[in-house]
Amino acid sequence: MIIGLLVAAALLGVLGLVRAVVVRRRATAAGQPTTSGWGAAAGAAGADPAAASDGFPVDDELNATFDAVLAAHAHELGDLLETRLHGLIARQVPVRAIRAAPGTRTARVCFADGTVVLARSGGGRDLAAVVVGMQSGAVVLSGFAREDSLTRLTLRSRSGRPLALLAIGLDQPD
Repeated sequence: MIIGLLVAAALLGVLGLVRAVVVRRRATAAGQPTTSGWGAAAGAAGADPAAASDGFPVDDELNATFDAVLAAHAHELGDLLETRLHGLIARQVPVRAIRAAPGTRTARVCFADGTVVLARSGGGRDLAAVVVGMQSGAVVLSGFAREDSLTRLTLRSRSGRPLALLAIGLDQPD
């Protein structure tokens, strides 16, 4: 399972590199200036109207390839997340920090053993409730439920109050 995940990650990395090379070659062939900064030419005058918000032109074929790789290996990522969550529950590892993460309303939930889970609120103020629970004592993962591509986390504070988050996936510790 780990080898399959590593292969999937390597494949995604190679596809990302291929995308960057293709975009640079197309821009050079079209006579557009290329820069070394990420998306630096996105707001330049005469920019391609089909360019995405990150400054790269939209490439439907490449996006379809990324989607196909993700669909083929999504179950492996979910299995790895599930394995880590089982360990956190069995050892009652407390949450040590909630940190900002890339993405809208997304946070890094950092556990004491170094595991980092990207999560967001299922409701409006779930992340804030976890932070408040951490102030009054330990918050631990008490359960989770996998539903299609979503994993619902159930945490418990010292007071026994249940808290809920939606897991997006694993992240690396900073």
